[in-house]
Amino acid sequence: MGLRSRKKTVLIFLFFVGLIIGLVISYGIRLLSNKSSLCRQTNLAPSTSSSISSAVVKFPDQIVNLASNQWNTSFGDSSGDDRSSSSPITASVQRDDKPRQLLFVGVMTASVFLATRARAVWETWGKTIPGKVVFFTGGNAYSEERRKSFNESFPLVLLPGVDDSYPPQKKSFMMLKYMYENYGDKYEWFMRADDDVYVRGNKLAEFLRQIDSRHIYFIGTAGQGNQVDKGTLNLAHNENFCMGGPGIILSFQTLNKVAPHAQQCLKDMYSTHEDVEVGRCVKRFAKISCLWAYEMQTIFHHNSSGDLAFTGKLKRREVNKAITLHPIKDFKHLYRLHVYFEGLKIQDMLYEKILIQRDINYMSQFLPLNKSLKYNKQRGQFNRNNLAIFDDGHSTEDFIGRTTGFSPSLTKFSPTKLNDIIDWDFIGKGIFSAGTISPKLKLKSDGKEALEDIVREVMDIINGYSRARGRIVDFKEILYGYRRVNPVHGSDYILDLLMTYRKYRGRKITIPVRRHVYIQRPFSPLQISLVEPISSVEDQSIVVVNTVKTKIVMIVPLAGRYSTFKRFLDNFHFTCMELYQLDNTSQHVSPTLFDLSLVVVLFGTDDEKDKFLHLVQRKRDLLSWGNDPEETQCKIQMVQLDTEFARGQALETGISQCNDEDLLFLIDVDLTFSADVLRRVNLNTKQGRQAYFPIVFSQYNPKFYSDPTKDDKGACKHINGDSNFSQNLECQINSDLGYWREFGYGIGSFYKSDFRKAGGFDTKISGWGKEDVALFDRFLQHTNLTIFRGPDPHLVHVFHENECDRKLPKSQLEMCLGSQANTLGSDLNLMKHLLKQRQ
Repeated sequence: MGLRSRKKTVLIFLFFVGLIIGLVISYGIRLLSNKSSLCRQTNLAPSTSSSISSAVVKFPDQIVNLASNQWNTSFGDSSGDDRSSSSPITASVQRDDKPRQLLFVGVMTASVFLATRARAVWETWGKTIPGKVVFFTGGNAYSEERRKSFNESFPLVLLPGVDDSYPPQKKSFMMLKYMYENYGDKYEWFMRADDDVYVRGNKLAEFLRQIDSRHIYFIGTAGQGNQVDKGTLNLAHNENFCMGGPGIILSFQTLNKVAPHAQQCLKDMYSTHEDVEVGRCVKRFAKISCLWAYEMQTIFHHNSSGDLAFTGKLKRREVNKAITLHPIKDFKHLYRLHVYFEGLKIQDMLYEKILIQRDINYMSQFLPLNKSLKYNKQRGQFNRNNLAIFDDGHSTEDFIGRTTGFSPSLTKFSPTKLNDIIDWDFIGKGIFSAGTISPKLKLKSDGKEALEDIVREVMDIINGYSRARGRIVDFKEILYGYRRVNPVHGSDYILDLLMTYRKYRGRKITIPVRRHVYIQRPFSPLQISLVEPISSVEDQSIVVVNTVKTKIVMIVPLAGRYSTFKRFLDNFHFTCMELYQLDNTSQHVSPTLFDLSLVVVLFGTDDEKDKFLHLVQRKRDLLSWGNDPEETQCKIQMVQLDTEFARGQALETGISQCNDEDLLFLIDVDLTFSADVLRRVNLNTKQGRQAYFPIVFSQYNPKFYSDPTKDDKGACKHINGDSNFSQNLECQINSDLGYWREFGYGIGSFYKSDFRKAGGFDTKISGWGKEDVALFDRFLQHTNLTIFRGPDPHLVHVFHENECDRKLPKSQLEMCLGSQANTLGSDLNLMKHLLKQRQ
């Protein structure tokens, strides 16, 4: 009994040993089979356009392996449908050793868009394509003579028998046929593009150079139609097509199989969608569908916002990650996108330059420049003694010691005195700074943009190899941080980031993580460009004859305040004398760039108006050349209204007295100005292009000044009512005397024609305030004008007591009270005043 039991135990043991050995052998055979299949499916020879032999797509922080059985893991599961059969990996490779250029781009356009969209494409991203760009339009719409007259260098092809009607099925297939017949053996890749797409040529080249074009590829954003199109496209289950808007890319092998059958595909169309029919034709003759890959939605990016796409903020992750962006309906935004991406290239080059300088700095310790040199590990550089590696011929300053060559360090700057220590600002819900009277400040737009840029760059670095490591890290929020700005080295940040760590390979986990990030953003080197000096138009030797000048019309609403208006007229008189150098003894007038006039819209009783009219008449006499008051360079016109005061209505009335070509300068009677202000108004206001809203310096209440008067000559003091108010500029602009009224939009200059396009003032608004903000919004919403804002130190708002009518609407009353509070005094002087009152 015992012997049988032992035999049974041995047999069971041998059975399990044999089973394990069998499983091991089976797994080994399967592994060898997969490797053999991989060798058959993948050509390991490098692409003809690149010396890179590894078939790995790197864009920008994504890695997609095109030469392994990880295809389905990267680009989606193909089980249960026919996607695996259409994978480019299983396609046979045909030998073709002809040298080819990288890319041919065919842009479908129409005759009506040649001068706008097509030209914008040609002048922007068309210049960045590593290959050739050709525009295709219907041959019936444009004659050959007209095409030559358009631009002989413009690469335009007129497709015979094709018109510009929509949808452009025939134009698309005939374009593919033209590519095949004329360039099929000259390029590796062929792209079908619309004229409302932006293509980043350098990124597209980086993407394509790492894929073997000898395979059959059909690349783009895979689509199956929206809900409206469901059931009307005649697509089989899980059949797709490449969406035409963001662009479609075909390898030359795919084009060779499809283009010869273009006429047949035109006959067998089942829908009105051109991109659907192209996809159907590719599936039919090349046996391949559009590449199923989630990443393609990022690479070939389609924005569903319609006409508003890419018109707002461009510093977004989807914009920076994309190779193509669609749609750009307004061709002007193609130039805007191009400037943005060219700026990114410049930033990358500057960063590379900094890295090279750091490498030179570090490696110099191994060069026999000076044996007495000592490397300072704390500062990441050498001591600045006789370190001239490169002699620029202009100075004896050493190269390595320059600030852009420093290694990253938070201790680059070593203060020698207490006052040299740079304070750190704390970043929380706001900014807490020791350098301001109010310790808590709101994070301004430039600070928010800087943090967004830093977070985006940091996350790109963290996720640079996320696919290879099988994990992804998502940014959640900044818990807190510190920042400081070193005027020599740049800005430093210490940030505590809350992120989500997701591991999707192996054991899948999702956990929150916190990391401290230390960032140093060095300044780029100072760039200086020399421009030719512009000869002064106001030279006395220049005689201006029959020249068309700009006419600047100053418009001032006025109700009461006689003494203030007298000061304003004195200021106007003084400015005219300075501007035209009038001496009242001769008719000599110096040439200037513009004519000047003043329109005063007057409210009040008849007695008040008579008083003001008498004052204006006296000023007209002073400004005239002789007995005729009309003979003057500075005319004054009075317009009287008998209604209650309303600033919007007053300005509308004054503007109605002007011509469409007049430059309007809206100003208040409380302001002082100089001739330089008018010159800047003329310079910064461009008809049809730019409006100018200067930022005014507004005085505080003089009783809250820390030292309101100084008797020594040339020193600052409150000179309320002085007609020469603008002559002591260097004394007037400081934080004790006033502040920059950044939130004020009442002072502005623009042409009347642009003012009408914006829609003018809202005359329904009565009383104090809000009409200026409404006008500013109309310029932003209803015109394409550039709005230029900047502080003007010669525009000073003289303090005056302001009473807010409690009957005003709530929004206007709040604005009035806020303005009243802001003009009391600086934080420091108010604090001193309160402490003094307590004593």
